Formats: sequence, structure tokens, C-alpha cells
Amino acid sequence: MNGAAEGRSAGGSLAVVEVAAGVCGHKTTATAESTGAYNVKVQLESDCPQVQKSALIKAVEVAAGLALPKDVTMKISKVSADDRAEKDKKD
Repeated sequence: MNGAAEGRSAGGSLAVVEVAAGVCGHKTTATAESTGAYNVKVQLESDCPQVQKSALIKAVEVAAGLALPKDVTMKISKVSADDRAEKDKKD
């Protein structure tokens, strides 16, 4: 993505979102560049249609100044029905 960063226009804001989906190994890269008031140029490269929308939205938000760039963390685990029932009782 260094090439994309070097190619941005002066004064424009460039945001890059890179997603490694997990076990499947699919990768998604969304690039969004602010090209002026209310205009964002986007580019999306992905093996996985399920991740595309989320990555694209985050890239546009950052490029347009609607959000600050911050990594997103997802913790994925498997919980048994018994464990879930016990947790629900406590809540």
C-alpha cells in the first residue's frame, strides 16, 4: 500500500483498511482518498465479499474526516449452551 500512499493528491486524506479474515485466509484491502468536499475515491481489493462492506465503510469514514483511524479488534470464541445459560443467570 505504500504506492497508494505515495500517489495521493496534495492535501487529500488517504485511509487504508487491511483485513485478514481469519481461518479462511481471505484478505481485504480498502483504500479511500478524500478528493475534496463531500468526495471520496475508493478502491477495494478482496477475496471475500462478506468483509468488503465493513472495510469500505471504515476507510471512507476516516478519509472523509468522520472518524479517527483506530484498529478494530474482534475476539472470537466458542461457548457451550451450558456456559451461556450460566452467564445469562448472572446477568
